[in-house]
Amino acid sequence: MSIESPKIEKEKLSREPIIERAGVVFDDFDVSFFNDAEELAGDGFEENLTETKKMVDDILGSEWKIDDKLRVYLFTDENQYKEYLKRNFPKIPDDMATFDRKTESVFRCGKIPENEEFRDYCRAQMFSGVGHEMAHLHPFFGGVGNKASKGKWEQEMICVFVEDKVRTKTGSDLMQKMSMENAKKELEKFRNKEGNFSLEAADTNWKNFYSLERLFYPWLEKRYGMEKLRQLWTVLFKDKKGISESLKEIYGEDIDDLEKQFEEGVEKAQNYEELVK
Repeated sequence: MSIESPKIEKEKLSREPIIERAGVVFDDFDVSFFNDAEELAGDGFEENLTETKKMVDDILGSEWKIDDKLRVYLFTDENQYKEYLKRNFPKIPDDMATFDRKTESVFRCGKIPENEEFRDYCRAQMFSGVGHEMAHLHPFFGGVGNKASKGKWEQEMICVFVEDKVRTKTGSDLMQKMSMENAKKELEKFRNKEGNFSLEAADTNWKNFYSLERLFYPWLEKRYGMEKLRQLWTVLFKDKKGISESLKEIYGEDIDDLEKQFEEGVEKAQNYEELVK
C-alpha cells in the first residue's frame, strides 16, 4: 500500500507532561516519537515503516486494510516508556515491544547506542519490534480485539518469524547469528541435563524462549516452502490443533522425526545461512 509524502507535525502535549512528543502523520499510520527516538528511526523512516507493513502482509498471506490508523509509539528511554504505559495503558505488559488489542496501537522502546556500528542493529530492532506487534494485530489472527493464544506456536512464534524477517530486511542479521550460536549450546544442554528438545513442551513454556524455537519456522520454510508454512499456521491458529497434529497434517511426518531432523540440521550447520537458506 503506497503512502504519500508525510506531513510533519511537532508539538508539546500537555496531557502527557512526562516528555515531548513529535508526531508524524502518514495515510495509514500516526507515529509518535518520544525522547530522541526520531534520531534512532533515521533517514528513510517512511519507507521502512511502509515496507514493514508490506512484509507482514506478504508473510501472513493477505493485505491488512487498516480501517482507521495504526498508532505507533517509539521510545528510547525505558523508564519513561514503562511510565507512559502505566499511566495510559495500565492493563498491557511493559515488554520492550507490546501492543494494545483495543486501540490498534503498537509500542516499542529501544536505546540509542554510542557505537555507530551497533546503531544499525538497534534501528533494525526498532522496526522488527514494530513488525512483530503489527503481526499480532493482523487480520490473520482476527485483527483488533483478537484473543491471546494459549500456546506459542500458534501466534507468538509466527510473530517472531515476522520480526526476524523484518530485522534482516532493515539491515541486521546479528540476531540470527546469535540464535544459531545459542541454539547449538541449548541442544548440548538439553541432551546433557534434560533430554531432547521438545516442540510440544516448548509450546506452553512461556517462562523460557529458546533460540531453537526461533529457528524452527525458518528451517521449515527452507525445507518445504512458505506456502506450506502458512498452511501450518492456519491449522494451528484457526483450527486450534496442537503442534504435533498440525505438523502431521501439513507435512505428513511425525513430530519426533521432524524434531530429530531439525536437531541434526542445527548440529551440522556452520552458520545460520546454511541452516535456513
